[in-house]
Amino acid sequence: MTKKTIAIICVVVLVLSAGLTTWLLLRVPREYRLRLYIWAGVINPAIITEFRDYMRANVHPRFRVDVEFYTSNREMLSIMEQGNNDFDIVMPSDYAVEHMIRHNMIRALDTGRIPANSVFTQNVMDQVIFFESESQPNAQTPQRFSVPIVYGTLGILYDHSINGLYDLLNDYGWQAIWATGTTYNGQHIIADRARVNPIISAAPNNLNPSFKSSGRDAMPIALMAHPTHRAALQAAAAISPQAHQDALREIFVQPTTTMFNQAEHMLNRLHSSTRFEEDEVYIEINTASRSTDLGLEWSISAAYAMAMNTTQSLRYFIPEEGTNIWINTLVVPTTAGGNSQRAYDFINFMSNANRAAANMSVMWGTTAVAEAQTIFYDEITTEDWFTASELSWRQNFLEAMFPTMAHSWLGGARVADRAEVMRYFDQATWNSLTGMMLRVMS
Repeated sequence: MTKKTIAIICVVVLVLSAGLTTWLLLRVPREYRLRLYIWAGVINPAIITEFRDYMRANVHPRFRVDVEFYTSNREMLSIMEQGNNDFDIVMPSDYAVEHMIRHNMIRALDTGRIPANSVFTQNVMDQVIFFESESQPNAQTPQRFSVPIVYGTLGILYDHSINGLYDLLNDYGWQAIWATGTTYNGQHIIADRARVNPIISAAPNNLNPSFKSSGRDAMPIALMAHPTHRAALQAAAAISPQAHQDALREIFVQPTTTMFNQAEHMLNRLHSSTRFEEDEVYIEINTASRSTDLGLEWSISAAYAMAMNTTQSLRYFIPEEGTNIWINTLVVPTTAGGNSQRAYDFINFMSNANRAAANMSVMWGTTAVAEAQTIFYDEITTEDWFTASELSWRQNFLEAMFPTMAHSWLGGARVADRAEVMRYFDQATWNSLTGMMLRVMS
């Protein structure tokens, strides 16, 4: 046999071996596969790989994890409502959890197989228990359906080095988006992002009624900026954190017809310097050639932008009248096709304190695991790059990253004390919201 023949045989054997390996991986029994349908940019892919390797070492040598990503709750709900899928784990946010409970789209969890409530930050856990209970109005003992994994807030990312910009935000709060420009002549940007659902689309032909026309977050922002509600929120905040929370809940839960009219009035008054784009605000505002100096942003992206900004001029502002606190959770769909134990394995794996802290250090979303927050806080506040940063920047960064912590420079207050979770809207309210946004865009 010639060397050439031997070489050809070796190549054929390698190709066949590779093909066999691929075939064997594809033929992994369903009970040894985990199918994830999760938010993009929330879980570090390295941790998913770590879970797969752990399961291969302890459960099955060819254990497999399949991951699909989405960028909005509406996108996820549209796919899940089709019913022809068998995801083992999905990651809905707050109001989407309510929707899925009410429409029998997710299974009640066995509380003996998930971490205890005490594992998670109390403020976040209280919100989860509240919206889950509200979804089961006839239940004497409401069941658990979700486990919080990552949370954060909605605020305004801005360039603190621009003279007068902080004063504008401090004086106007959310109304700064509506400011006439007499104090500040820069441009405002509001992202046309699926997660923001957006405030306004760039043009009517960019409108996708299924995913982008709901204006789900436009409603509370417009109401908090409305003079009547802004005054009421400020008065409630002066009374107590609980009074402030109650006033916020009126806006976030079930808006009245009057509130819709007020929000529509505000949105129709947005001034000409406000732009609406599909790009990420934190990318736009973090470039030297940017054409904007402030915009709506989620804390997970704002913290990343602040950390990556070499001049440390970017800051994150939450108006005193309040904001939205969002909570991403892990749930098990009723259509799950695998071994339910694998879903519980993943939930518990992600709830490990060291692992959750490691995820936070890479992805910048605030972990809901209380011990993990402490681990990451102790880690980042002792790093050289952080301690060398200017004091006010450090404080602002920690407010963005740790909204449920009491901060001494805030007089012991917590950012979460002036934040409320998004709530489920019934179909009639969704129709009113969609109609309002279509009128605003016309």
